[in-house]
Amino acid sequence: MASSLTSLQDQVVTRLEGQTFFSGAPSIPVIAENRRDLLTAVQTTLGKLGVCVVVGTPTARQDRPSLHTPPHFSRINLVCQVIENVLLNRAASGTGQPGSLVAEAVAYHLTGWAPDIFANGLLIESIEPVTDEQYAIWEVTHFTGGALTQPSRQT
Repeated sequence: MASSLTSLQDQVVTRLEGQTFFSGAPSIPVIAENRRDLLTAVQTTLGKLGVCVVVGTPTARQDRPSLHTPPHFSRINLVCQVIENVLLNRAASGTGQPGSLVAEAVAYHLTGWAPDIFANGLLIESIEPVTDEQYAIWEVTHFTGGALTQPSRQT
């Protein structure tokens, strides 16, 4: 069994991949950050299509310490990064979809959606550009709250 936080991450990847915006030709890859060889996957994608979405591993915090059992977090953050190789993405071999538009699509398809793992809808916090010398990067930040399920060891 995966952790609650990585289950949320997997559900977000599945949710975005199921949307026509991401699955239509040419498709826009959605990659989970916890993938074993993330760097190679991102570099390969940016070298072929010019854009991808990386779904970060969610983080959780409690604003006020409590003895809730199971632990309940007032804020579970989820950050998706849209990474764009502008020259390649907007050329004939790319997707033709600017990174800022892909970031808006991430925000649109996740805001209000309630993943199975926490059942609370995701709320949008921000869409912000990130300074990078090589790529155009947009961070889309959502948050929710919820309780963790009891972890069990993986087999």
